Amino acid sequence: MIDKDIVLKTYLELKNVIYIEKDKNGNIVYPTLDKDLEIYNELLNDSIVHNANQYYHKESKTWYQLLSKDIKQDNDDYHTIHFLEDITSFKNEEKKLKIDGLTHLLKDRKETSSLMNDYIEWAIKNKENFSIIMADMDDFKKINDTYGHKCGNLVLQEIGKILIANTRHANDWFADRKSDIVTRFGGDEFLLLIKNISLKDTEKKINEIKESMAKDYVQLDNNEFNIKMSFGYVNIDPSTLDTSKKTDEIRNMLIKKADINLYQAKKNK
Repeated sequence: MIDKDIVLKTYLELKNVIYIEKDKNGNIVYPTLDKDLEIYNELLNDSIVHNANQYYHKESKTWYQLLSKDIKQDNDDYHTIHFLEDITSFKNEEKKLKIDGLTHLLKDRKETSSLMNDYIEWAIKNKENFSIIMADMDDFKKINDTYGHKCGNLVLQEIGKILIANTRHANDWFADRKSDIVTRFGGDEFLLLIKNISLKDTEKKINEIKESMAKDYVQLDNNEFNIKMSFGYVNIDPSTLDTSKKTDEIRNMLIKKADINLYQAKKNK
């Protein structure tokens, strides 16, 4: 939950470290909030909370970390000081470790699992259908063996571009619910979680990706060829899920189903 007083102070004074002071009863000592509530309400629409201690201000593209400390007063009462520290540079470095430099897609399995869990729980609560798609490059080993790893890297780069172009994808921390989750799941294997989508539209989306690949050529020296991939997918109606299971179990079960369907699709080619 965002502390609105801290957020307002952040919005008005974007410094490296800022603070809001409260007395032991939780009353604001500094600053006062009798004005600028309109600014505050506007700010909330431009902020994403990531956990209890950090949040991201979309408008300024700034990350803050929240720290608290109790300060004893002369009368033996205490005030609580809430510090907001600008940690944007740290978060940007952290992000580099989670983003695949070749495809510019998420590569961190832990982060992928966490984001998927958050969305699955949200989808169950709000009864929103979604799809999980596993995609795998056809004959990738043959391309590497025939044309070399440089060519293989070019193929992976093109796949990243195509997947980004054909999904509601944001590399801006993948935090907005409207953004799909697109990740490089393995060497030439990719996982997509497409939000708020029906089975029919899922199949349409896969065809759109295939069509984009059919129009795209990878060129290296005198060699030119199309990218071809196989897809396995499941479309989920949250009301059919066993919510007595842990979210991790639900997520792994859905990924496994999509992966089985991927294997079948490759086998049928």
